[in-house]
Amino acid sequence: MTVVNASALLSANFFELLGLPQQFALDREHLSKRWRELQAQVHPDRYVQASATEQRLAMQVATRVNEAYQTLLHPLKRAVYLCELHAIALELDSNTTMPQSFLLLQMTWREALAEAKAAGAAPALMDLEGEIQTYRNQTYGELADLIDQQRNYPAAASLIRQLFFIDKISQEVTSALAQLEA
Repeated sequence: MTVVNASALLSANFFELLGLPQQFALDREHLSKRWRELQAQVHPDRYVQASATEQRLAMQVATRVNEAYQTLLHPLKRAVYLCELHAIALELDSNTTMPQSFLLLQMTWREALAEAKAAGAAPALMDLEGEIQTYRNQTYGELADLIDQQRNYPAAASLIRQLFFIDKISQEVTSALAQLEA
């Protein structure tokens, strides 16, 4: 691995690095195939006999390829990354602004979760889990449209913040179900 080649790979964004279009909708199989191909080229084991500099560069590039793969593999991480590429600060810890309709939905879900947990009602938890999953899927569809079709990254950022909440409550429902089954 040459220093120039490694430098180009280390400075490329994740989409460029893996040779993929810079968009939300990605073919997971193609992503995995590109990752495997690139890993085969840059894996540190291929550079055992190389100089210390080349070994270090191989390790850095392999790490970057893995980071790119893990980021692009997960839809929410991919959406965050796309917004970051377009200079949209998500401010996930400080910006909790959400549409009133979503805030009301959050309250409804929280109440349903609390009631189902208190009653030990697995069917109610499973229904809630299904409702949340349906809403999540719809939100991801809207997110794909905002990013890939409309290129509206500020609006996408709002949906990303909602998806973080959706993931959190989904995990809480899953945990409540697991506790009932234990």
